[in-house]
Amino acid sequence: CERAAALVDKLASLSRARCRAHAEQHFSFEHMLDRHEHLYASMVG
Repeated sequence: CERAAALVDKLASLSRARCRAHAEQHFSFEHMLDRHEHLYASMVG
């Protein structure tokens, strides 16, 4: 719990622009679709 509380205090110092850019890069529709396609392909052989 103490670690979580310490991390909450750091939230205010995060760059909203950098967080958004990271999310858009790693979780865009195209990126997630590609990852799911690779996952399903690996499961079916």
